[in-house]
Amino acid sequence: MRSRWLPPALWAGVVLTATSIPDLSMPGPAGSDKVGHFLMYCMLGFLAHRAAAPRRDARRFVAVTLALTAFAAVDEWHQTFIPGRAADVADFVADAVGAATGCALAFAVALRRPEPA
Repeated sequence: MRSRWLPPALWAGVVLTATSIPDLSMPGPAGSDKVGHFLMYCMLGFLAHRAAAPRRDARRFVAVTLALTAFAAVDEWHQTFIPGRAADVADFVADAVGAATGCALAFAVALRRPEPA
């Protein structure tokens, strides 16, 4: 049971490590970093929802989405302490939408599985 939390915990560590790198500037068009934020949190949402709600449970979908939105807010705040980084509302929105999308994908996968007897 505890082992199902290992993937989201490790991925959360990857997210925190990536957002702790000073002066991280990614090449690409303006706003393309939002795609990175979305994808990182989408994966986190998928893994966390799968760990928290292996069965069909809409309440856990909401709870995990809210918890990851709070995690995203704290992650953006923590970046204010990293040289060359700053908190950005647009990054937070991309994080939150990514987390909700990942949770929704995991919930959809759970809906496709037959309920255990």
